[in-house]
Amino acid sequence: MGAVNTSVLRTQLRGLLTRPGRLLLTGLSVLVAAFVVAGAVLAYQMIARTTTDLNFGRFAGFG
Repeated sequence: MGAVNTSVLRTQLRGLLTRPGRLLLTGLSVLVAAFVVAGAVLAYQMIARTTTDLNFGRFAGFG
């Protein structure tokens, strides 16, 4: 079982050495996805708080 894991790791490392740009692009895409998710969560919170404040007769910043 250990030989199989070693050969898989060796194959993965060989692929990384032949195409290092792929790792950079993967990391960049994960980073962009994380920012998109964070932006969506922030937008949701802003909208939820603003509509809640409007329902109670207050607008954030004017009360």
